[in-house]
Amino acid sequence: MTNYLFEGVFDQDEALSMPTAPENPTVDVDLPLTHEEVMTLNFPSVITSKESQCWVCTEEFEESQNGAITQITCGHVYHVHCITAWLCVRRTCPLCRLKVI
Repeated sequence: MTNYLFEGVFDQDEALSMPTAPENPTVDVDLPLTHEEVMTLNFPSVITSKESQCWVCTEEFEESQNGAITQITCGHVYHVHCITAWLCVRRTCPLCRLKVI
């Protein structure tokens, strides 16, 4: 039976240690946003829509909700308060998962 030595080829301590974060990360970190940061995005208000419900709260849109319905970048329509709460936690459309922010 042949004994192989892998010293220097594989450092087990290095392989099992947690990687350290770079000093200046170039990766976009998806940190939660504040309500104020989301409100500065200024998505357009929608008066009528071919969509009949908000996919965050699943409630039907009503005609009396003028100004309370907004369209985000991908074109999907939501209640302003619903999509604001959603975007504070996630940066993607709830329906198609397109990155909005």
